[in-house]
Amino acid sequence: MWSKLPVDALSGVAGYAPLIALAVGLLVAAALLFDHWRHRGRRLRRSVTKLSAENAALRAELAQQERYAEADRQSLAEAETRLGELRERCQGLAGTAQQVEAQLALRTDSQRELERRLVQAHKMEALSRLAGGLAHEFGNLMAIITGYADLALTDPSLSARVHGDFAAVKQAAAHAAELSDQLLAIGRAHARQEAPLDLNRSITNLQEMLYHVLGAQIRMETRLDPELVSVQGDGGEVAQVLLTLALHAADAMDEGGRLLFRTANAHLEQLHACEFGTLPPGDYALLAVHHTGRIADWPRVAADLRGGASGAAAAEPSSPSRELAICREIITRAGGHIHAELEPAAGATFSVYWPTAPDLRGRPAPDVRRERRGLATVLLVETEASTADLAQEILSLEGYQVLRTADAEEALGLAAEMQGSIDVLVTALALPGWSGTELAAQLEERCLGLRTIYLADPEGAGPHAGDDLPTGATVLTHAEVAEDLAEAVRALLEPERAG
Repeated sequence: MWSKLPVDALSGVAGYAPLIALAVGLLVAAALLFDHWRHRGRRLRRSVTKLSAENAALRAELAQQERYAEADRQSLAEAETRLGELRERCQGLAGTAQQVEAQLALRTDSQRELERRLVQAHKMEALSRLAGGLAHEFGNLMAIITGYADLALTDPSLSARVHGDFAAVKQAAAHAAELSDQLLAIGRAHARQEAPLDLNRSITNLQEMLYHVLGAQIRMETRLDPELVSVQGDGGEVAQVLLTLALHAADAMDEGGRLLFRTANAHLEQLHACEFGTLPPGDYALLAVHHTGRIADWPRVAADLRGGASGAAAAEPSSPSRELAICREIITRAGGHIHAELEPAAGATFSVYWPTAPDLRGRPAPDVRRERRGLATVLLVETEASTADLAQEILSLEGYQVLRTADAEEALGLAAEMQGSIDVLVTALALPGWSGTELAAQLEERCLGLRTIYLADPEGAGPHAGDDLPTGATVLTHAEVAEDLAEAVRALLEPERAG
């Protein structure tokens, strides 16, 4: 291009050569500088792009870390929640452990109390057995005294004064025997024997014992109807009911009070009888036991007498509630009824309706003076000398020939001497080395038509106490010898007349 310029033009420009050179240099420098910054900008852009990528990666990593942190926070929150639940459960377990410890301590105390009661019960059982044995022996002695008094009263040569003395002895002995029977009946289980009973007399007999049991702080009174009808029941159960009601009243009168036994004849119409459940209308003997004490658990007492859920099945053994429930069972089994009335500020009254006994009036009294029996021979085998003495005298006065021994071997020898001519064997069930049934079996082989009467204790005590008695055997207790032996022998020898 420069070559095409005119010469003049070129010559004119030549004066600007330095300036042009400077401009060209500046342009070259600017081009170089531009190229430099262009390359540097590219590098910067690459660096920025790289930094942006790194920044994005960092942001992604930061976001990931934040997500991890959020997950950790959630896990921590869940852990704290579970820790709180565990703390609550631990607190609950601690409370449960405390409750278990308290229950364990209570059960330990209860177990100790039960063990103490068991030891006391064993002691009382031993004392009861001892007292029962003494009462049994005492009853036998009273029966012997009564028997001898009966024998003396049959003597027509007695003066009126002596006759009265023997009658008083018999009455006192009978009273003592009744007390002994009541003690035996209360202290042990026995077979029920219902018979006509004088309720007034049962109260009077028990009154003497209650004076010592209740103490001086309780004043005991009686209002007994002299025209009271006889009741039908078991003497031991009647005594148990009377004693239980009296002791329940005593428990309610810690600071003393008044205890009243009242009897009266009662007639229940259909309407009143229906109020007492299944009790039929008719005549009853009413026993009312009133006391001035306070009954703390009256609803439970009422439930026990109704036979409710808190009665005998739920009550503790030997507790007052249990004893009241047993009273209700006894009275209900006898055909009677019991209910209680709470009198605010005046105590409570327990009313018992006993069924009356069949009317025995008009029946001829048995003649105590027997006609002589004549030639019958009785072999008496008894180890208790006092009982044997009484039985021998009773049978001798009846006119029987009596052979007496205390040994089974000797009894067999007497039978051999009599050549089998023995009509009745009266033997104790328990003999040294023998049983009464074994002796009777051997004698029946030697004595044709032999009849046997067995003598035993009321409980059937002893090593040979009736386990192998033949069906229909005649058995008398030692206490029944005085009253029933002669009649039992007569019934065996003359069954048609005895019937």
